[in-house]
Order: sequence, then structure tokens, then C-alpha cells
Amino acid sequence: MSRHTTSPSRRLPRHHLAPLAAAVALLSAALGAQAQIISAGPPSVIGPTPSQSSSGPITANGGANLVLGTLDPVTTNNSNNSIGASAHGNEHQLAPGATEALSITSQAGAVNPVVAATQLVTGAVTANTTNSTIGIDTTGAVNALANAGSRIGATANVSGNEVSSQATGNSDVATMAISAPTLVLATPAIAGSAQTAASNISANTAVRLLGASIQPRSGSWTDLTINVSGNAADTNATANQSKAGISVTAPADLTISASGALISGATQQQAGTTRAISTVDTLGTLIQGTLISPSPSDSSFNTSGNQATASAQGNQQSNQIAVAAGSVQLDGTLPAFANTIQTASGSTQAQSVVGTLGVSNGSTNSSGNQYIVNGNTAGSSASGNAGSTGVSVLADSNISGPAAMGPEAIVTVGNTQTFAGTGVSALTKVTLLGSSMAPSPLGNSSGDTQTISGNKVYASAQGSDATNTATLQASSGIDNTGAAMTNLQNHVSGNVSATTEVTALGSRALFSQDGSQTVTGNSLQATAQSTRASNAVSITGGALDFTPAAIVNTQTHTAGNTSATVDVAQLGSVRTTLGPLPINTFTRDQQTVSGNTLTAVASSQTASNQAAISGSSLDNAGALIANAQTHVSGNVSATVANLNQVSPAPTPSPIMTMVGVGALSLSGGQSVVSGNNASADANINLAANSAALKSDTSMNGAGSGAILGNVQDAQGGNASSLVQVDFGVSGLRSGGHEAIVSDNSASASASQNQAINAISLKAGTNLVAPTLQLGSDQKAAGNTSATVTTNLLTGTGAGNSGATTVSDNQASTSARANVANNVLALDSVTASGGLAGVLSNVQANGGQVNANTTMTIGVQGALDTGAVTVSGNAVDALGAGNAALNSINAAAGTAFNGNSANLLNTQTNNGAITATAALNAPAGQPMVSGGASGSNLLNNTVTATAYGNNAVNQINIVALPGQLVASTNLTSTQINTGAVTATAGGNISSGGVSTGNNISGNRISAVAVGNNSVSSMTLGVK
Repeated sequence: MSRHTTSPSRRLPRHHLAPLAAAVALLSAALGAQAQIISAGPPSVIGPTPSQSSSGPITANGGANLVLGTLDPVTTNNSNNSIGASAHGNEHQLAPGATEALSITSQAGAVNPVVAATQLVTGAVTANTTNSTIGIDTTGAVNALANAGSRIGATANVSGNEVSSQATGNSDVATMAISAPTLVLATPAIAGSAQTAASNISANTAVRLLGASIQPRSGSWTDLTINVSGNAADTNATANQSKAGISVTAPADLTISASGALISGATQQQAGTTRAISTVDTLGTLIQGTLISPSPSDSSFNTSGNQATASAQGNQQSNQIAVAAGSVQLDGTLPAFANTIQTASGSTQAQSVVGTLGVSNGSTNSSGNQYIVNGNTAGSSASGNAGSTGVSVLADSNISGPAAMGPEAIVTVGNTQTFAGTGVSALTKVTLLGSSMAPSPLGNSSGDTQTISGNKVYASAQGSDATNTATLQASSGIDNTGAAMTNLQNHVSGNVSATTEVTALGSRALFSQDGSQTVTGNSLQATAQSTRASNAVSITGGALDFTPAAIVNTQTHTAGNTSATVDVAQLGSVRTTLGPLPINTFTRDQQTVSGNTLTAVASSQTASNQAAISGSSLDNAGALIANAQTHVSGNVSATVANLNQVSPAPTPSPIMTMVGVGALSLSGGQSVVSGNNASADANINLAANSAALKSDTSMNGAGSGAILGNVQDAQGGNASSLVQVDFGVSGLRSGGHEAIVSDNSASASASQNQAINAISLKAGTNLVAPTLQLGSDQKAAGNTSATVTTNLLTGTGAGNSGATTVSDNQASTSARANVANNVLALDSVTASGGLAGVLSNVQANGGQVNANTTMTIGVQGALDTGAVTVSGNAVDALGAGNAALNSINAAAGTAFNGNSANLLNTQTNNGAITATAALNAPAGQPMVSGGASGSNLLNNTVTATAYGNNAVNQINIVALPGQLVASTNLTSTQINTGAVTATAGGNISSGGVSTGNNISGNRISAVAVGNNSVSSMTLGVK
């Protein structure tokens, strides 16, 4: 146990936490009052109120072949076609030419306007588009005669085509627009949507070919251009989809009286299974070949900008209130309320499967051809609940609340989401994304160029996702008006999983010489989030007087695992194999594999809470943020690896992903594997909370300032991340082949709770008596682990004279149970007075934490004469029970008087903490072996760091000389009872090197600390 105390003044009184609890209670009461207004029911109805019920099965079946069987000697086009099926249980659409369900114009005051839609679907809704083909297909005996002879300079385009399926249970529009030069709303305006989907909703798209399948038969095939671009195979299934809201426009003046209000509500319930499946055998170009058929040469094959996607959503909604006026007068305390309630109790599944996305040339030979596969997308997304809810009030001049002193007018946003289903899953599977050429054992490739760039494969799964906004904006002043927001999300049950599976991404050539293969800027992603919320309140104007901003976010995860997986076998210039053995060879080829990313991100609960107030002056303008996240059970995992199904085990066993160049042999030429990144990030609770107040002049009043409270409780469940990837070159190297493996990175991070909490106050002149309180409380009980295993490969030299460089690669892990970054920042250009600044951080961990990083480098050769450089590579492992950065920064242009600053940090760790880092050579061998003419092993580092508790605490206060009068208190208490272990090792060595051995500047270090606290207090002058 350690205790660090710097206390010129006093400790933080307990009653400083009372305003936060009181503010939360007031906000809850305000929402209850708003609910009572809604429950009173609509008065008279003057807008559409559709009520729809569908109980029978609804089925739409589509499918067709739109195929050209002949490749014209000059130009062949098959473009801008569509094949689709669309099935809907209930659909409420706008009238032709209408922009809203109800429009009221040029009335000084609309009386009781109401738009309400009710929909119920209990029968299955199914859309199928199957057995479809769009493109050019010259294969088969029936097309033999028409495609005989030469094709010199022929051009073929397959572009802008679409094959799709869409199934929707309920879809409605319940929107209202009210406009007049001057407008007075004395009665409520109500827009509402209520939807229930109690049946299965499914969409299926199956495509054999979307592109070109060409079979040369005789003659000369040269100078061809085959373009497959801008085509799409999309599948969408949605149980409930709604758009609700109210738009009010008054160029002169708008008044919402005490008896009036703008109320928009959306309620959605989903049960059953919502499923979207997209299957495409080939999206691109196939060249069919035989040993006696001609091979295309000096041709261009381009597959760009195509997509194959599947999207499944249980509930999806947009619910918005938008007010735009010259001036706005709000006489009531609750003038605008947008509220959303979503419940998902079924299963949501999205799956996108593609065989070939790109170009596959099966001819015997390939010479002088250009293969381009660029900007294509394969993806799947699934969500149980998804919604956007917001209120905005914009004024050219002023926004004013009730004239009498008392409660302000509060525009309010509410969102409630519950997921209690069997699960949400997204799977994207691609066998080949890129180009493959000349697979015949008797063929070869000469002078070909393959470019695979900017392609994306993704899978995204979310239980509940919410975007909530509240905005007040006026060119002049805002008084007695504020904005409040509550977000409540519950994940009761069900796993959430996202999987991106790719067998090969890149270029493939069997026997290639004098060619180039470039694989750059491709992205493989998997993202899984059980719950996500983005909450933002913004108040902007001139003089701001009594303008509160409040956000209350509550998230609870009761059960269910969350996982994100990027499953990749090969990325780069990929191997061609005969059985398990590679058989492809490269002679004088230039190969570049760079800037590719493999990313897996998984989190149980994620929240962004942002409150911002900005004006020419602030008087009693305050911000409140209360964030509470509770995770009861369920594991969170993120993985980047090659998942090889090992029989008879029922679960995949991860092995190494290969990123780089794979071959049997490489003679001459150069292979560059650089700037690639593989990362996995697993977190249980994540929060980014920010309250920012800015005044061009003064900021005054006890109501000014900010209160921020963050509570994160991970009661059970483990967080684990894993990356297993090889970077580099494999194969037998000779003939002066050069290998460069540089700037690649593999990283894994995991945490139970992680938060960024920030309060910022900035005044152009004086800052007087603001409230400034920040509290963060984190508890963790589960285990946390991060693991990286990476090999940097350089092949095996055989009398090779080419240089080998392995430099500036990184492998890192970070496993920390609780992480908090807390900042209070205060800046007044002139003077500050009456400040009471409080920062409190509390962290407790009871789970095990393990960070394990291993990098292996081996440069092997026999009778090699090329120089070898292994430099600047870094291996890091960081493990911590609790980690915090706490900072109070205050600056005044002149005087800083009558202020207090209190910082309290309390950390307790009872779990075992382990960090292990190793930079290894191949088993039983030195890192560099053979007959290299020079071996340089320089400035490589291995670092393992483990902390039970780690904190950096800072108080910095600056003013003019003689004008600094401050009461300050900094207290840090740390207790550690868990074992803390750090281990660093390696084998940085050379053997059998003929001349020029140099081992210098390498560092291997291990640091283990039970409690570490760096605390500083600076009371300085400008």
C-alpha cells in the first residue's frame, strides 16, 4: 500500500457530490412530466392516421438471366440493368409529390395537428431474387461458333447493373411540416409511429455471375479491354422502419405557448427472425482456358467499384423535430419532445458470401496484361435496434424561454432501447478478392501488372445503436432555455458477433517473370457492439442567460457474448499450392504489399456524451453529464488470425495470417512488405464524456460551469484480444532478390472499463464562481488479456546477393482493467474568482490481467553475400490493474483569487498482473545465419511493463505575480494486493556471418511495480 498526499489546504467535502445527484433527479422528473403530456392523448385529428395490419404470408420471387453470349470484335455492352424482388407487410408512403405526411402552410396558428401511424405484421414476409446472371458469358457449346476467331482491340463493359432483394415488415412515414411567416402554436402538434413485427422477415439474393465470363477459342486475343464496374448485389431485410418528426418554419416570429408543444414519438417492437443473405459466385471477370486455346495478351482487365452487401435490421427509425424561425418564444417548460422506444426480442442475421471478386485468368499463359481490382466492397451489417432522435431550434435572432423567473424551457430528447433476443450476427465471406492468373502447370506469366488496391471487406453487428442530438442556435441571445437528453439502453440476452472471413486477398501468379504485383490500401474490418450511443447537446448564441445542457446516459448489459473476428489466410502476393506445398515462382518481379489494414473491434457498451455551450457571454449557463454503464456478464473478444477448422474439434483453432509475399522461389527482383497493420481491440465499457463551455467575454453565476459524473461497473465477463500474423516474404531467394520488411505493426488491446472525461471552461474576460466537478468511478471483476504473436519472414537465401532489411516493425499489447483520463481545464483571459474545482477518480480491479507479445525474426541463408539489417524493431507489453491520468489546469490572465482546486485519486488492485515481451529468433537458430557479407542488429527494443496501480496526478495553476491566491489539495491513495510480474527476453544474435558483424543499441527491459504514482502541483506565475 502506498499513499501520496500533497495538501496545502483541505480535502474534498462529501457534499460536493450532491449537485450531481440532484440534477439527475430533476432531469428524470422533467421527462416524467413530458410523458404525462403525451399520455393525455391527441385532441382532434386533422392529419393522416393510417392503421395497417398484415397477417398472411407476403412473398416476392424474382430472378432472371440478362446475358450476352457473344463478345463482339469491337464493343460489347451490358449495362444499367436491374433484377429485383421487393416484399412488404405494411407500407405507408407519401402521396406523389409530397414531402411530408401532413403539411400546414400560411396559418397563423394550427389547431391540434396530429399525424399518427400504426402498423402490425404477423405473417412472414419474404423476398427472393435467385438464379440470376447479368453480364457477358461466352462459355458453352452453344456460343462456340459466334465466338470463334480473333478478338483484337475488343472492348467489353458490364457496368451499373444491380441484383437486389428487399423485405420489410413495416414501413411508414409520420412527418408533419408547419410553416407561416408568423406562427403561434397554442395547442400540441403531435407526430407518432407505432410498429410491431411479430413474424420472420427474410431477403435472399443469389447471383451466379455479375460480370464477364470469356472463353477464347481460336485466333489472336490481344489488346482487349474488359471492364466490370459499378455493379451491385444487395440484400436488405428490415422488420420495422419508420420516419417520424415535425418541421416548423416561421421566417418572422414563432411562439409556442405554455399550452402548446411539439411532440414526436416512435415505438417499435420486433420479434421473430430478420435475415438477409447475399450470395455471388463471381463478381468480376473469368477467363476460361484450355491447353490449346489462345491466351489473352497485352490486355486490360478492370474490376472496380462493385459491391456485394447484406443488411438486416430489427428496428430502424428516424425521429426529428426541427424548428427554424426569425425569433423563437417558448412560454412553456417543455416545448419540444422527441422520444423513441425500441424493443427487439428476435434474431437478426446478415450474411454476404462471394466466391471471386476480381479477375481470374485461367488461360495457359498471360503476357503483358494489366489486372486492376480497385475500390470494391463486400460487406454485411446487422442490428437489433438502430435510431436517430433529435430536436433542433434555430433562430435568426433570439430564443427566449418563460418570462417569469422559474424553470427554464427545456427541449428534450429521449431514447429507450432494449435487446432481449437470441442474437445479432454479421458474416462476410470471400474466397478470392483480387486477381489470379495462369494456374496451368504448363503456363507462365510475363510482364504482367497486377494492382489490387482500396478494396474493403467488412462485417458489422450491433445489438442497439442510438444517435441522439439536441441543438439550440441563435444569432443573438438565448435566455431561460435549455436542452436535456436521456438515453437508456438494455441488452438483456443474446450474442453479438461480426465475422469477416477471406481466404485470399491480393494477386496470384503461378510462374511470373518481369512483372509486378501491388497490393495496397485494402481494408478488412469486423466490428461488434452490443450497445452504442452517441449523445450530443449543443447551445450556441450571443448572450446566454440561464441555458442549461444535460445528458443522462444509462447502459446495462445483462448477458450475452460480443465478438469480432477477422479471419484471413493470405493477404498480398499469395501462394499457389499443390496440396500443402507452394509451387509459384517469381523471376525479376517487383512486389509491393503496403498500407493494408486488418481490424477487429469488439465492445459491450460504448457511449459518447458531448455537451457544448458557446456564446458571447455566459450567465448561469451550465452543463451536466451523467454516464452509467453496468456489465453483468458476457465475454468480449476481438481476433485477427487464420482460423483453421481442426477436426474433430467443433471450434476453430487460430493459426497465423500471412501478410506479404508467399512463393516457392524468388529470383532477382524486389519484395517490399511495408506499412501494414493488424489490430484487435476488445473493451467491455467505453465512454468519452466532454463538457465544454466557452464565452467570448465573461462567464458568471453559480449556475455556470459543469458537472460530469462517470460510473462504469464490469461485474463479470472477460475481455480478450488476439492477433496472430506473419509479415514478410516466404520462399527460396536467389539471384540478387531484395527483401524489405518495414513499418508493419501488430497490436492488441483490451480493457474492462475505459473512459475519457473532460471539462473545459474558457472565458474571454472574467470567470466568476463557476461550478466545476468531475467524478469517475470504475470497477472491474473479470479477466483482461491481450496477445500478439508475429513472425517477420525473409525467406531462405540460396547464394543470394540481394540485401535483406527488417526495420521499424512493431508488436504491442496493452491489457488494462480500468483506464481513465480525467481533465479539468480552466482558462480566463483576465481574472478568475470563486472557483471550486473538484476532480475525483476511483478505480478497483479484482480480475487477472495478462499482456503477452512475441515477435520472431529469422534471416537464413546459405552462401549468401547480401547485407542484412535488422533495426528499430519494437516489442512492447503493458499490463495494469488500474491506470489514470488526472489533471487540473487553470490559467488566469491577471488574478486567480478565492479559488480552490481539489484532486483525489483512489486505486485498488487485487488481481494478478502479468506482462511478457519477447523478440526471438527461430527455434535453435540465431536471428541471422548464413554467409551474409554484413549483419547489422541495431536499436531493437523489448519492453515489458506491469503495474498494479498507475497514476499521474497534476495540478497546474498560473496567474500574474502577486495575484495568485488558491486553496489546493492533491491526494492519491493506492492499494495493491495482487502479484505483479513483468518478463522481457529475446535472442538477438548472428551466426555463420562471414564479415561485418554489428550488434549495437539493442535494449531489453522489464519493469514491475505494485503502485506507481507521479503527482505534481505547480502554482506559478506568467
